[in-house]
Amino acid sequence: MPSLIRCLFLDLDLTLVDNAPQVYLSYIKELSSHLYGVDNRSLGHVLSFQDFIKIYYIDPEYSHLIEDDRLYNLYINIRQQILGNSKFFWRNVWHRYIMDGVYGKPMECSRSFLAYASGKYMTLITTGREIESRYIRAELELYGFTSMVHKLYSAGDLRYNATKLDLYSHVFREVSRFSIKPHNIVVISDSPRDLRFARGFGFNTIGIVNNYNKHVASILRDQSSLPISDSLCSLVDRLDDFIDR
Repeated sequence: MPSLIRCLFLDLDLTLVDNAPQVYLSYIKELSSHLYGVDNRSLGHVLSFQDFIKIYYIDPEYSHLIEDDRLYNLYINIRQQILGNSKFFWRNVWHRYIMDGVYGKPMECSRSFLAYASGKYMTLITTGREIESRYIRAELELYGFTSMVHKLYSAGDLRYNATKLDLYSHVFREVSRFSIKPHNIVVISDSPRDLRFARGFGFNTIGIVNNYNKHVASILRDQSSLPISDSLCSLVDRLDDFIDR
């Protein structure tokens, strides 16, 4: 029986690319500038890398479920300060990341997965970065991804504060011109929130558990319509089998 998969929506950060330390530094610089008017102020005592990662994966819809009171209060405090004073905070973080030019590295098997996937499916990168895709292309070229994806879509191409929900809606309208239906699409992401949005459209979803988001593995499992995977390695050359099992 031929596969029903025709199109992949692939998340970029922490799914295809390991850039958590670099994004953390850009976040700290912007937070320092935002709170104190000074770049590069050390805020490690306020927000450690480990706390940043946990906050990064918190879905605002479920923030009340955080059991760690200290982390919950930290999350609420930082979120209130940012949203109350700077609507372009995350856009500025991503601009810093791009301008610094210190990127991450491809996740294990990401290149081999893209090489395999782009030969079988319409393979799209869908990133929630709040910057235009033109700023990201040089980074993808550095990773060696450019020739292995059909198109890059970024939330920053849509409007200020666009989310993955908005992006998925936009990209689905684009691919539906090729008679692609929701059940023909597989979304692969490390983010439970991404998967929740994707399932709302009826897309198939696979959660990727990386070294940073193991603490949300149970949530990924709940949000994934298909089995979750420990890495992209287990999907190379056998995505159809993985879905059919």
